[in-house]
Amino acid sequence: MKVNLARQEVDLEKRKTESLRAAFNADRKALSEKIEALEDTLAFKRKEFEELSSQLSTREETDSMQRNELNFWNGKVTNMRRDLEM
Repeated sequence: MKVNLARQEVDLEKRKTESLRAAFNADRKALSEKIEALEDTLAFKRKEFEELSSQLSTREETDSMQRNELNFWNGKVTNMRRDLEM
């Protein structure tokens, strides 16, 4: 009787342990998948940020060049007007 009762308790504990282990492993797997998804998203966002930074830099450079050229031509026109007035 006592042996059967002890055996049943041990079996019950084993089932509980297996159940907890399975739940833990499932949670760990879900968390690992979530972490991987976040890392993939982060890598994508970093790449996108680098591309946008590069585009912005190129546009700022182009803007600066156009501004310099416009100032050059405005200076030329100003000089031509001055020369005409003389």
